[in-house]
Amino acid sequence: MDVPLQCRRLSFSRFGGPGAITGMGSGQWPALEDAVAALVRAERTLSRFDPNSELSRLDRGELQDLAPLAAEALRAALAMAAWTDGLVTPLVGGALRRAGYDRSFETIDFAVERSLAPAAPAPDWRSIDVTVDGDVRLPPEPGLDLAGTAKGFLADRVVRGFSPETPVLLEFDGVFAANGPRLDGAPWLLPVTAPGSHRPVGFVALARGGVATSAPARRRWFRGGRSVHHLIDPRTGEPVVTDVSSATVVAPSALLAQAAAKVVCLAGADAGLAFLAVHAELSGVVVRDDGSVVVVGDPAQELVRAA
Repeated sequence: MDVPLQCRRLSFSRFGGPGAITGMGSGQWPALEDAVAALVRAERTLSRFDPNSELSRLDRGELQDLAPLAAEALRAALAMAAWTDGLVTPLVGGALRRAGYDRSFETIDFAVERSLAPAAPAPDWRSIDVTVDGDVRLPPEPGLDLAGTAKGFLADRVVRGFSPETPVLLEFDGVFAANGPRLDGAPWLLPVTAPGSHRPVGFVALARGGVATSAPARRRWFRGGRSVHHLIDPRTGEPVVTDVSSATVVAPSALLAQAAAKVVCLAGADAGLAFLAVHAELSGVVVRDDGSVVVVGDPAQELVRAA
C-alpha cells in the first residue's frame, strides 16, 4: 500500500503475522512506537503460544481471575460468539491443536508428518462466565484461543487512543482499523486480493471503523496426509470445507469486521452473504472458490473500485 504524504509508518510483527501502523500529521512517531509497544504487551497476555501468558495459564487452570486487558478481550470474544450464534468462539484452541496448529505458525515444521488427532466439537461458549471483577468460570479442558477476535479487539483499542485530528490506520495481519479519514478528508483505500493472486480485485474505502479479510488459504499445512487450515468449524472441530476463497468485510469496528469475515468463510458463500445482507452496518466483498466476486453494500458508496 502506498504511504500518503505527511505520513509516518512503523512496521512490526505480532501474533504470528505482519503489521504496520500509519499516522498522519506531525509528531506522531513516539505515539506510534507506544502503540506497537502496547501490542507487544498484549501478545504476552493473550497468546495461546506463550505458556506464561494469562490466557495459557487460565486455560491450564492455574488462574481463576484475569487482569483488565485479558478480561476485556475475553468478554469481547464472548460478545462475538453471541452475535455469530457460536460460529466465532474462543473455545477452538483444542481443535486447532488436534489439527496440528499447536505452536506459532512460522515455527511449525512442515517437513515432520504427524497424524491428526480425532476431531470433536468445540465446547459450548455459553459455558464461560466472566464477572465484572475478572473472575472466570470455564468448562473442563476449555481450549482457549482468541485469534478469531483478539486482533480486531486490539486494533480498535489502539486507534481509539489517537485523536481524530491525527488520523491513524493500523494494519494487523488481515485486520485494519482507522480512527478517521486521512488529513485530506479522503478515506483510506485498502486492496482486496484473492488468494494466489498478487493483483487486487478491487479496493475498499475505509473512513472510520474496521476492515478484515479471512481466507482458508492464509494458514494451511499438511497433516494426516491431507491439507488442513486454521478456520475451524466449532460444530465439528474440523477445518471447515467452504466454497469461499476469501471474505473481506467493512464494519463500524475491526472487532465486528474480523468476526463477520470469519462467519462468511465458516458458513459458506450463500449463508455468509445472507449474514452480511441482514446487518445493515456491514459491507463486504466475497470471492468464491470459482473466482467470482460478490459485493454486498451500497454501490453509491463506492465500496469496491475496480483495480
